[in-house]
Amino acid sequence: MPAVILYLFVIIPGIILAVIKLLPYILRIVIYVGAEVFKVLYFLAEKFSFAIPWIISAGYAIGIGFYALGRQFFTGENARDFLEEKLPPREVPRDSFSLMLIELMLVFHEKF
Repeated sequence: MPAVILYLFVIIPGIILAVIKLLPYILRIVIYVGAEVFKVLYFLAEKFSFAIPWIISAGYAIGIGFYALGRQFFTGENARDFLEEKLPPREVPRDSFSLMLIELMLVFHEKF
């Protein structure tokens, strides 16, 4: 019987009082953690929104490059000539196949 009285009148009200006194601090912690999580998610969304068009442009350039190399391997056509058709004309000749792929990526990125 004294244990029940101890729980009913000392321990349980003490726990309730401690929770009530700590409630503002707990709410501050929850709000702070929520705000930090939101800031991290916003940062990631901002960076991904910048990176995704570049990733798509690079994938397009790599795909066209592999297609050109496959045409060269299987049909004997020149891959550089195939990429020259995809790029805008210019007076100075392009140096290498990889630089042509980079330029193709930049041209594709500017279009979209």
